[in-house]
Amino acid sequence: MTRSLLRKNFIKQELKKSMSEDIEVRIRKPDGSVVSGIKIGFKTLKEDWNEYELEDGTKLYIKLVLVDVVRLNEISPIGEPVYQILSQNIVRVKSSKRAIQEVEEAIKKEKTGYHE
Repeated sequence: MTRSLLRKNFIKQELKKSMSEDIEVRIRKPDGSVVSGIKIGFKTLKEDWNEYELEDGTKLYIKLVLVDVVRLNEISPIGEPVYQILSQNIVRVKSSKRAIQEVEEAIKKEKTGYHE
């Protein structure tokens, strides 16, 4: 087996293992109280990019990537379990020509000390 195939198989095994193991955790809430919960394994079904166009023509592409999930031993006001997530935002920027020109002009003005 190639090294990358071995790595992929190892990752799959670790994911299966982590999805089957419940790990108890304790979380301190902003009010200082502590609540217990269980880490919940997950598998990614779909991760889409959100796309935004700014007024200057720049395009932002943002994706939330789930890292960890804990199901707290709490019930929400609507009667459902409360989940706490750890996530990361991935951001890609496609700057417009207009945005680049405006920033370059602002930098030149700052260097020369010129302000309107």
